Amino acid sequence: MNALTNSDCTPPKDKTDGGEGQARCYDAFIEKHELNDEKVKKILTKYMQEQELKPFQAELINLQSHLEKTGQRMIILFEGRDAAGKGGTIRRVTRYMNEKHYRIIALGKPTEEQR
Repeated sequence: MNALTNSDCTPPKDKTDGGEGQARCYDAFIEKHELNDEKVKKILTKYMQEQELKPFQAELINLQSHLEKTGQRMIILFEGRDAAGKGGTIRRVTRYMNEKHYRIIALGKPTEEQR
């Protein structure tokens, strides 16, 4: 497999190639990293999910700031079966929040009396 050099992805100076320079760069990148349609689709899906999440993360940061200023508190509860993705969701949601102002507490399985 050939290594990808900077010269492979340098756009042409005359810009009359109709985007072929970018296509060559893209093709070289795909070849270098051994990507197939399945991998590209997975990468793009993850990227799009992250982009969709950003406005909600920003709103949560604003809410956290408001709660801090007003001295109020809030509880967000995630409930689900084991391996349902709760941990990953919590990490993605709280990624940009100030760690000083929230706690994550894992609750154990409820007892028979609690049910």
